[in-house]
Amino acid sequence: MNIKLDHISIIVKDVEENIRFYRDILGFDVKMDFYDEGEKARIIFLNMGNSMLELIVPDDPPIYMEIKDGKKGKRKE
Repeated sequence: MNIKLDHISIIVKDVEENIRFYRDILGFDVKMDFYDEGEKARIIFLNMGNSMLELIVPDDPPIYMEIKDGKKGKRKE
């Protein structure tokens, strides 16, 4: 059996900070950057070799959980 991972999706708050990290530090290339009306979110696809990453920036983000020392922290809105 041959299994291939298509891509990994991450919901982010600060898209510009995340783009800089994945592009400038890890070497990913921005392949697509668009707004999806159906999802009500900005979508950015980054690529490096056989790895594809999707950053999602929803208009109405979910509640974010802070994780410290491997334990769930306080909810952030």
